[in-house]
Amino acid sequence: MRKAVRVAVAAGAWTALAGATWFALARLATAVSLRRGAELQRWRWLHELLPLHLRRFLLVTAGVDESVPALRSVLAPARGLVVDVIAHRRAVVSLLRPETVRVVPARPESLPGRPGSVDVVLAVFAAHELREPAEREALFAEARRLLSADGRMVLIEQHRTVRTLAAFGPGAWQFYPSQEWRRAAALAGLKVVATRQVSPFVTGWALAAG
Repeated sequence: MRKAVRVAVAAGAWTALAGATWFALARLATAVSLRRGAELQRWRWLHELLPLHLRRFLLVTAGVDESVPALRSVLAPARGLVVDVIAHRRAVVSLLRPETVRVVPARPESLPGRPGSVDVVLAVFAAHELREPAEREALFAEARRLLSADGRMVLIEQHRTVRTLAAFGPGAWQFYPSQEWRRAAALAGLKVVATRQVSPFVTGWALAAG
């Protein structure tokens, strides 16, 4: 009996150690990914996904961060709005000074703008913050409504794959597999017309009316 207890305790300790090690490695991978992400935030590669003619844009965020000014500089001289699709749901901590950029609170089912009024709807690490399928479907449907005839929705996301699960551990569950974005796009009448593998974890998709 005592031997069985010792074996059980030892097994529990090894399990806890393995879990702690996995979690620590996941945190390390996250830190490395974020440092590489900072390099990627020059965003020059984004031109590969943008439409040829870019006059008006809608930049969709989920809590404004320091990448927004850099993105706006890449989109210049086009004019547009920056919207936050989770501002109605929780308090948003912004790293930007108020005078740096104007952000419009919006809901995914009612993005601002007339039908066909923008050339690109750009969602950067924002769509996965919409946790309900109906919210994600609404975002894609609204993007489709706003796009001009030759417009594109550009989606930048990390996808949940075996690689991200191994690297990020439990944190990878906040992301969705690529099939979810294809599903939401198809419901909105959008199809993938270009892709860009930005890093081992980050993919950019350009979608257009199909």
